Amino acid sequence: MAKVKHVWHTLRGMRWLNWLACAVAVFLTPLAFQAMVEFIRMRSVTLWVEYLWIHRVPLLLGTVVLVLAAAAITFATARPFIANLVLGAVLFAAGCANLQKLAYRGEPVIPKDVFQLSEALAISGEMRFSLTREMVLFLVFLVLSTLVLLPFRLPVPRGWKAGVARGALSLLCAGGIPLYMFGLMRDKPRMAELGVYMRINSMAITYYRSTFVTGFCFLAANSWQAPPEDYSQAAMQVLAKEMPAAEGRSPDIIAILLEGFFDLSAIEGTSYSEELMPNFARLAAEGVSGQMLGASRSGGTSNYEFSILTGYSLDFFPPGSTPTIEHVNGEFPSLPWYCAQNGYRTVAVHPYYREFYGRPTAYPAMGIEEYYSIEEFSDADTVGNFIGDDALGRYILQEYEKSAAADENVFIHAVTIQNHLPYPADRYPTGYGVQASSGVSAEYDKILSTYATGIRDCDAMVGMLCDYFAGIDRDVILLFYGDHQSAISDEGMADMLYETAWYQSAGADEQWRMTHVTPYLMWANFETKDAEDGGLLAPYMLVPTMAQAYGLNCAPYFSWMAQQAQSAGGGSVSGYYIQPGGTLSQTPTPAQQAWEQKRELLQYDMIFGRRYAQAAMFGAG
Repeated sequence: MAKVKHVWHTLRGMRWLNWLACAVAVFLTPLAFQAMVEFIRMRSVTLWVEYLWIHRVPLLLGTVVLVLAAAAITFATARPFIANLVLGAVLFAAGCANLQKLAYRGEPVIPKDVFQLSEALAISGEMRFSLTREMVLFLVFLVLSTLVLLPFRLPVPRGWKAGVARGALSLLCAGGIPLYMFGLMRDKPRMAELGVYMRINSMAITYYRSTFVTGFCFLAANSWQAPPEDYSQAAMQVLAKEMPAAEGRSPDIIAILLEGFFDLSAIEGTSYSEELMPNFARLAAEGVSGQMLGASRSGGTSNYEFSILTGYSLDFFPPGSTPTIEHVNGEFPSLPWYCAQNGYRTVAVHPYYREFYGRPTAYPAMGIEEYYSIEEFSDADTVGNFIGDDALGRYILQEYEKSAAADENVFIHAVTIQNHLPYPADRYPTGYGVQASSGVSAEYDKILSTYATGIRDCDAMVGMLCDYFAGIDRDVILLFYGDHQSAISDEGMADMLYETAWYQSAGADEQWRMTHVTPYLMWANFETKDAEDGGLLAPYMLVPTMAQAYGLNCAPYFSWMAQQAQSAGGGSVSGYYIQPGGTLSQTPTPAQQAWEQKRELLQYDMIFGRRYAQAAMFGAG
């Protein structure tokens, strides 16, 4: 022990070695940590080395931020090992979270995930987490580098004057981070020259080109929503005059978001022991159906709720926004808000944690007067890990019958939970589930079987509800839509879909479509359709399409959207424009470009602006 103390004091007494230790903590280990974040994601030494060399400029751009942060911590504490430990721990956690999110949602960790940290932590308890070789190596490097730096300190004089000087230098370095980010990284043309630019339809590709730290900082620097160039009161008054008069029938409306609902049989090479969506197919023959084009491969449920209920596009927010958390408060005109203004009872039901995604604030702002969450399902049996879809369907009928007994119109918005990922093989009892064949591996067969069982049960709920409403004499319309697909991931967090020949044989744009479409169905008990095809639609076009197909009065704005879509197609999502025939293009037609400019102005006005057009769009309130 005496020898250890002697060595310790000897090292601390060598001024040049202390400076060297500080330089390592400030300049070298931040670069190493950044590289190891990419190693966690790449999981291949050869690909990792090649990637770092090709993307060396973006890598160094991110390193500047880390160097400033390390310098700020080192000056503040005078201990280089603290800077090393803090940055290393933060980047290790970020790298692990990034891998997990890419596996389950196909998206990287982004700055706005900070607003959803509580939701992410709650959901992560349901996910599988495997400590990979790359993570272990990162931890070993973090521990060893911290131990090596432990004896050293910043070799400057002690005393209050030196402390003030160190504090000033620390603040200077910390202040340099936002100056650097907002000075350089908000300059998109300059950043593009350096190899960093945003691909709106893929944050994963944006990060791949940028490296993790640079991509994260780049998005953070560009997270402020600037007003459109033409925004003014006069411009909004012109657009307000385009809104049609409020007219049409006013049936009871039930809109149900189906968690992870997707036609798995569309994946070529898969097979199932029973038909997964017989009720959906049967009812589509009597209604309007098609596919919704979403912005995410897996996840983003609250954003789809928001888009359907408001008719607004997520493309007009900074990337990664969650409007129900960040923007929906006070009074927020929407479909349920309009219904409430016109005498409807408005209800939301979601048998999961009440506080998720700002719903207790967002729902009342959007005009939803009653919100029922998992607390109201305490007596319901879980199916697998969550409250079953059958229990939710019966709760919807219970709430509907309250309004029917009072002879009042009702709007019900519901969100299912049973089929939420992940899909462990042991979720359901033996003999209960669907048996699936992935065509890839036995491990995927088990995961796919669990996913398929949830689809089957969800379809049964759809059939049960429509059969009930077919037998009553009140006018009711139902909208069902899958929010997103879900990753079918193995223990190594590799997605089954990407392993199929069906996916691998498609081009990049078609692959994006394959992984971002879900089915929707509009069905009414007062009007039978002849298997009408609603086409491919952006989420915000579901209600306008339903309003037009069934002649509903659900706010002039939605009718205006339907009118515009007749010449401009089904909307746009993440840089893809849905053409009138249902094909995708990354180049808008003149009609689409004009419509998008109008939508952006109206949306900005209602969310960030002065609401000059509110009375024309939704009524004065």
